[in-house]
Amino acid sequence: MSEPRTWQFHLEPKIVSVYFGAAGSFAYDESGEFVVVQGFAWLPKQPLEHRHIFHPKLALAYLALLNSPIMNDLLAATSASVQGGQWDLSARYVENIAIPNLVTAVSTTLVDELAMLGKSIHDGTIALEDRLQDLAGVAYGLASEGNETNIG
Repeated sequence: MSEPRTWQFHLEPKIVSVYFGAAGSFAYDESGEFVVVQGFAWLPKQPLEHRHIFHPKLALAYLALLNSPIMNDLLAATSASVQGGQWDLSARYVENIAIPNLVTAVSTTLVDELAMLGKSIHDGTIALEDRLQDLAGVAYGLASEGNETNIG
């Protein structure tokens, strides 16, 4: 790093990504001990930023959303394509992507299931890509719970 990033002096959980990537390029730093050098940290905005903690269930649910196939479609609509079919994940491109507000839904089945899939991604054992697509569709309002299979 060419200069210190003071926000990284405090250990706090965060989602991290590479600089150029796609769905599948996001990970969860549960302990906050990793320093982001060639990539990005994804931290909660208000109202969570003032609590100084990223609730693990929420972080894992967002991890699942960011790694879902729907994210590739959203990145294609907002980001610059780079060689190899990857997207520039810089803030100037991704800040306009609508991310569902899961904060008010912490106790819902949707968040629980997304968090379970996020945990699988975090552990490196994800095998339910169709279910991830279905749940991401529900989170984005493309289907209702119970009708997840209607997503195109």
